[in-house]
Amino acid sequence: MIILSKLADYGVIVATHLALAPDRQENAASVAAATRLPLATVAKLLKALAHAGVVTATRGAAGGYRLARPASVISVTIGRTSDSCSCSSDASAVWRCC
Repeated sequence: MIILSKLADYGVIVATHLALAPDRQENAASVAAATRLPLATVAKLLKALAHAGVVTATRGAAGGYRLARPASVISVTIGRTSDSCSCSSDASAVWRCC
């Protein structure tokens, strides 16, 4: 079983939502409404994902967020320092573990 923090789980949900429509640019409010997550949490996650280069951000009235690369090449690695197992997920939330 993979145990993620609530914030990491929400991050996968947000990235997966953006992956479903890669050509669409969405603001934090629309992502929060679509995923039923708190707006403040989604805004924090999108900022962190933008800082990490997972999403791109455009400012302004028509601004928003979208994936920086195709979902098929984005991966998230979660490592546990207490053991040698690590798991990874692509943006479609398909998990692969050791």
